[in-house]
Amino acid sequence: MSAPKSTRTVIRAVRTGAVMVVISFLALFVLGCAVILIEERGAALDIGEARFSLGESGMYTEQERAEAAGAALEYMLKNWRNCKLLKLSYGKDPSDYDGELEYVRDLGSHHEKQYTQCIRFYTTEVWLCDNGAKHNGERDDYMIHLAREEDGDWEVVAWGY
Repeated sequence: MSAPKSTRTVIRAVRTGAVMVVISFLALFVLGCAVILIEERGAALDIGEARFSLGESGMYTEQERAEAAGAALEYMLKNWRNCKLLKLSYGKDPSDYDGELEYVRDLGSHHEKQYTQCIRFYTTEVWLCDNGAKHNGERDDYMIHLAREEDGDWEVVAWGY
């Protein structure tokens, strides 16, 4: 014998309600995790007032320098948080190009990359908050090393002071 229609309706409502409670809980949990991740990662890199310079080079064409600058900026936008980019520039051709190429080739060898060219850019940023290591308003200057394989795209391989 089956349960009366009114009992089946109540059971269905309880099941549906329970499912809605579970779905609501999961939605709130996911939203909370997203907020925590956003707060942990911080604000995106601010490039609104940045100055960009491709400089002069006897080694690289303007297009090559522009492509490398684009790769550096793309990397920074994906990975740098809580700071404002003031400038990104190609400084000058390195005096020890062979030494720099050896450096990036060594880095690439750990990832089965065979770099044939390298280039570096310089940045200046100002920090927009305190994070324990950096203080609001503190400025930093970095050098970004990029490299590429034969006919490949530029990619950031190292950066630092």
